[in-house]
Amino acid sequence: MEFVWTYNASEEYIQILEYLEKKWSLRIANKFVQDVDEKLELLLTNYYTFQKVEEKEVQKFLINKHITLFYLVEGKKIVLLHFWNNSQNSEKLSL
Repeated sequence: MEFVWTYNASEEYIQILEYLEKKWSLRIANKFVQDVDEKLELLLTNYYTFQKVEEKEVQKFLINKHITLFYLVEGKKIVLLHFWNNSQNSEKLSL
């Protein structure tokens, strides 16, 4: 399996890192990177065990209590769709 980062996922990931570094600290931003890396490793072996979103093939799981990762499995690829801030209105999320 390999990861494919969509434009949205890449941009959201960068925005989160920039926000954490600016508003909190480099240490907190690095912790987020570590959390994402650990969750992606877990995802490689357990990609079908996480919660499906409604009727779609999209699945999601928590990176931490603030951020949810939405992804899609396509053949031998795990497509990362969104790093979603859980405080946002979920109706704005387009999958």
